[in-house]
Amino acid sequence: MCIRVNQCCCGCTLQTGTRTIGWISLLLAVICIVYYSMEISKNVLISAENYYWWIALIVDSTVWIVVSIPLLDKNCRPKLLLPYLVMGVIDLLIISIALLLYPLPSIALIANIPESDLLTADIISCSIAIIIVVAIGIYNWLVIYSYRKQLLEIETEQNSANEISML
Repeated sequence: MCIRVNQCCCGCTLQTGTRTIGWISLLLAVICIVYYSMEISKNVLISAENYYWWIALIVDSTVWIVVSIPLLDKNCRPKLLLPYLVMGVIDLLIISIALLLYPLPSIALIANIPESDLLTADIISCSIAIIIVVAIGIYNWLVIYSYRKQLLEIETEQNSANEISML
């Protein structure tokens, strides 16, 4: 059994919270695509490894756009929320593995600083930012998961009511 929330932050309903998270995710994904594209075009002499990282981040952001669109629908079906939840888990696992296996290169890539120029303050501030972003991501995931469960419960109640009325 997973932790569930009854409302989104500031007392919003789960539906409003899910739609807000959808709009914010969509906006951030578009901003990321623009930023990553500018980084690729700005760094003409980018190494092949970094080039593939930037392309992977663009693909990731594109997928986030696709999975965020169903969250915007006021009458969303529970099945349409599942891709967002799966993508959230996949991204969280990738971030965790990258930070555990390659902490300094990962922080250097996120901070857009050459690894040799990293200072302790850069590492600490970037680590704090990563923790905050991951915590917000987990909370957003919980809101959408809770909304999906709420929709499934409503769907089940309606189906059982329809079965009773048919008898």
